[in-house]
Formats: sequence, structure tokens, C-alpha cells
Amino acid sequence: MQAVNSTGWFAELLAQHEAPCVSMYFPAHRASPPAEQNLQRFRELLSQAERMLMEKFPNKQAKAALAKLHTIPAEQIGAGPHDGIAIFASPDYLQVLDLQRPVDELCVVSESFHVKPLIRTMQQGDRFQILCLSLNRIRILEGNQYAVSEVPLRNVPPSILEARVVHIGGKNMPEQHGATSAEQPAMRLDHFLRLLDTLVWENHSRVSHLPLIVAADVKNLSAFLEMSKNPYILEKGIAIDPEHQPNDRLRDEAWKLMEPRYQEEVRRLTDQFRVAQAHQKGTDELPIVAEAAAVGRVGTLLVDANRYVPGVLHKTSGTIESATSHDPRAEDLLDDLAEMVLKMDGQVYVLEHEQMPTDAGIAAVFRY
Repeated sequence: MQAVNSTGWFAELLAQHEAPCVSMYFPAHRASPPAEQNLQRFRELLSQAERMLMEKFPNKQAKAALAKLHTIPAEQIGAGPHDGIAIFASPDYLQVLDLQRPVDELCVVSESFHVKPLIRTMQQGDRFQILCLSLNRIRILEGNQYAVSEVPLRNVPPSILEARVVHIGGKNMPEQHGATSAEQPAMRLDHFLRLLDTLVWENHSRVSHLPLIVAADVKNLSAFLEMSKNPYILEKGIAIDPEHQPNDRLRDEAWKLMEPRYQEEVRRLTDQFRVAQAHQKGTDELPIVAEAAAVGRVGTLLVDANRYVPGVLHKTSGTIESATSHDPRAEDLLDDLAEMVLKMDGQVYVLEHEQMPTDAGIAAVFRY
């Protein structure tokens, strides 16, 4: 399982922003007219955010954050390649993200952005790609156990009939120099499989770092797996001609291969915590975790996706004040701790409740 790290645009999200910070999450439909529900959900959350802003931040900054939300164009919320949408807005920041897995509807207004659901969607432990290999059509799907969608091919031939070139020295060269494409014979199958393997590695796997599952008929699957040099390809594939298979069928077959790997990685993380806890190098006691996180001592943090612990965290000292969920100062302590650990270059994993090694909602492994 690949942890989320604080680099790139995610680092911008975690950076200090002018309060108030509004975080919205909601499930989304990909197609229209059902995608009209996306806009309806957004409008409802927008009304909820406005009420919360007026209650917690009755000042001009609240109006500035609300103004940012009103600049989002309707087409960005409507139909698109997403199963969920996340929106982050503050007086000085706006980010709208397409999510490739459904999320629960949620609106949070606080001093910083609420990132725990986002971390859960970004973890790559349960994400994968499927190379759909048939001679008439090449596709690559990407997703997880909930949904997959087709990704655009980058410098990969869409079929063997269009693979009339060889890849030499980083350039596409005609297979028969001087011949027009119509005169060139179709590429031999073994040459095509080698070319496909190289181009998928160079243009997809090397970029995504995701496990790649090959779907092909029995003969082509065996031939491709035997000659492939792509280190991200799973040893076993899906022995089905994918040309006319629905994406949901391919997703289900791929998850049968991926789920044991994902569960093994979860076991590794929970075992790592138990060993660390037994040697006083890990804990699930919230105050101790907070103090350690404040000084960068937490190397790995496991967070319960289904827990909410209200309180006030003083991030410079790591001290915690008790608070009820009705207290306007209250934040989700688990989310705040995840943010602190990420900013200190630690690793954060958001797990389902039944996967957690403790009922405390949090589990930390110390660096030292």
C-alpha cells in the first residue's frame, strides 16, 4: 500500500491558509442526466457551508470563502470522470478534485482543511490498472474495487492493425522504410506483444506505479506474461477476451487478484504497530501521539476512517483540550493529527474500523 505524502498539490492543500477553510465531499455520478444530482448535492452542501460559516466565522473572511465557492462553474460539478468530488475553499485558496471512488457526503468548516477522507481515496494500496489486450482493441482501465474507468492511451497503439512501427531509441520508426502505411504488413504477434509491453511500461506503469493486471484470452495472456519485462505486472492475469466485456466484469475479476495483496499489506501495517507497541516504540494513546507528532517523532500513523474524536489540538505543543462536538472550537483530532504527521514527512494510512489494530481510532509507530 502506497501512503499519501505531502508533495505537489497536496502539499499546497496542507499549507497554512487563511481561515475559515471549507471542505466538502460528496458522491458523484459520471453520466447525464443522473449527473444533475451532482449539482443538487453541491447546492445543498453550499447552503450548509454558508450556515456553518456564519455560525463559526461571522466575519468578512467567511464571506470571502463563500465567494470562492460561488466561482465554481456548474460544468466542473456535473458529469465527468469521477465517482466523488472534493472541494476545498478558503479566502486565499480553491481546489476542486475528481475522486475515483465514492465518498460519504460531508461538509466541514474549520481552521484548516479536513483531509482524512481525501487520504483514504488517494491511498494506492487498493488501486490498480487493467491492460485489456485483444488484437482489435487495446485499452487501459484504472480504478479500485468500487469502479474503474478508461484512461487515454499515451503513445500505445490501439490495436495490432495500427502497430506498424517499432520503437527504436525512444522514437517510433516505420517497420519497413520507404513503404506507405497501407503497404506495410501487419506486425507479427510476438513483435506486437513486445512493443506493447515496452510502450505500456514507458508511458503508463513507470508513471502511475500501479499494479497492472493483464486481461486477454488464454493464449495471448500466457504469451504476454511470459515475455513481459514490466515489473508492475501481476504474475496472474484475467483469462478472458476483454474486447466486449463490460468494465464492471473486468473490475470484479481484477479485484479477486488484488484483494489478497491489499489485505496482506494491511496485516503488515497492523503487525508493525503491535511489534512497536510491545517495545514502547508505538502507542494508541491520543495525548502521547499528539505530543510525538508535534516534534516529528511519528513515522507511521494509522487512522480509523470511521471515527470522529472532537477536541482542540494545539499544533505547536501537541497538547489537547477536551471539547464536545457541539463546541464551535472543536475539530476532528484524528484529522488534525494526520495533517501534522504528513507535514513532518511521516506516512499516514486511513483504514476501515475493522482493519485497525486498536479501538482507540489511532495507532502510531515512532521514528525513535
